[in-house]
Amino acid sequence: MSSLVVTGEIVHGDQRGRLLGFPTANVRIDADAVPRFGVYAGRLDGSPAAVSVGVRPTFGDDLQPLLEAHVLDYSGDLYGRKVSVELLEFVRDEQQFDDAESLVEKMHDDVRRVRSVIAEHDRGADARVERAAAELARGEMVVLDGSRVMQGVSHLLVAGEHADADAINRMAADARGLVALVMTERHCAQLGLAPQREGRHPASVFPFTNSIEARRGVTTGISAHDRAVTVAAAIAPDASSADIVVPGHVFPVPAADGGVLERPRHAEAAIDLARAGGLRPAIVICTMLADDGDVADRDTVAAYAGEHDLDVLTLADVLAFRRSAARRNALLPEEGA
Repeated sequence: MSSLVVTGEIVHGDQRGRLLGFPTANVRIDADAVPRFGVYAGRLDGSPAAVSVGVRPTFGDDLQPLLEAHVLDYSGDLYGRKVSVELLEFVRDEQQFDDAESLVEKMHDDVRRVRSVIAEHDRGADARVERAAAELARGEMVVLDGSRVMQGVSHLLVAGEHADADAINRMAADARGLVALVMTERHCAQLGLAPQREGRHPASVFPFTNSIEARRGVTTGISAHDRAVTVAAAIAPDASSADIVVPGHVFPVPAADGGVLERPRHAEAAIDLARAGGLRPAIVICTMLADDGDVADRDTVAAYAGEHDLDVLTLADVLAFRRSAARRNALLPEEGA
């Protein structure tokens, strides 16, 4: 599965921590924030954590939605802190237990699975990201799979500098969703574009700016050719507000300049992939829909990627890659534009 990052404040401790032998605490979240109730392998503030998500506790009668972060490798006082929890992989369904002993036995099994999942995931993340970044640099498309988290949205990506009319037409025909242009917040500011926040729906995946059109070289603006011209005009290193008009048929998405380590979303992952491939930090991105028009599920995403021999990444892959780079003291280069 792709990763989901949720944040919250720990509201009370959990007696499970005493039973399990490591610190445990609860974070309240929206019941709709996760795709499935159960136990996930994840990280809490970077440390491995077995994360139990459910609308009911194992013991007691409090029916409020809880994200219970069972921290494995954490030292210090959790209570009252704001935490960030990253979910990586589903481990087992939520279930009731007859007694504390059976809970302890199952949770220790979960602990072993969590450590195994995270170790295996991090071992392969660098190679997956580097391979996908090289594909983008060659002008190929890659898939960011988010089919099991949040709203379940996956995206088809192509580097901005390779987003010609054929690429945009393929995205619109195959992925079927909205074709958007991810650029750094710094570059959006250079173009005079401010994020659209007023009236934004809370379930919206991205904070779009005003839509844009190239000032020169387009006719209706909606054709694949015209949108490619607009992308090229917008992502030029020396581009300014004089090169575009508002509104238009291309929808910019501002991404945090610091990438996924600053804000863990698909937009920032796209920017990090571009930088890893030695490209300008600009990616054309399109939401993947199924034949019936609904958001593409995991099987649909996998089938499309397999049919077209595309690399598939998750947000968790890019997060692991960036953390690994930071540990090696070799952070991705800053944007030069």
